[in-house]
Amino acid sequence: MLSGIGAYVFQPSSDRASIVGSCNPEPCFTENMSSTIGAKGYWVENLLMGSAFSDFAPGVYTAVGGDEWGTLAVLHFLVAQTTGVQGLVLRVVRDSSGQPMGGVSVTAGPASSKKDVLFTPGGPTVKECVHGLESGSNVLNNGTVLFLNGTRVTYPACPAKTYVTNSTGWISIPNATGQYYFFRVGGINPSTYGIAELFQDRTTYVTVSMPSGDYIARP
Repeated sequence: MLSGIGAYVFQPSSDRASIVGSCNPEPCFTENMSSTIGAKGYWVENLLMGSAFSDFAPGVYTAVGGDEWGTLAVLHFLVAQTTGVQGLVLRVVRDSSGQPMGGVSVTAGPASSKKDVLFTPGGPTVKECVHGLESGSNVLNNGTVLFLNGTRVTYPACPAKTYVTNSTGWISIPNATGQYYFFRVGGINPSTYGIAELFQDRTTYVTVSMPSGDYIARP
């Protein structure tokens, strides 16, 4: 508020306001009111560690603003992946209500094809994470296998990693690359899995409904 101005009196359902408090007689004049705001800042990751500026991960966000009269404005906005880099954003929701499910484990990693799935006692996974070994072979901590005949073979690390959905049901993998990406939601039983196709220069969004396991993927 400018110095000497006591109040702005708005006309009903209008952006025109009379300015009062700085002249005699009142009001001084009436004009169209407008305001432009540019906003950026930070979100808090840990209240104990303090605040730090962090870029928002790809996904859908909701911003809510209000005034002193209780009027609210709601804006939904999408943060997309940087051009030239592929990404995967996966959301887990309840079948019955569509509400987001936080704290759900999700295993995901690149796959070589749409059929690159192997079923193990621990649940479905990508074939690159499973290797056949002779009975009695010794598996060392660094991923090297010592066979009975003395041969040593070092297998590449499993490309699948484990994530946990946040309070809004999302996980984000901004560096997901390749044509296909495997995902498994939940534990051994029940669990659902699938392979989503990634698109160049776009982020792929996958919504998984639990416990049915149905999912929808879109670029």
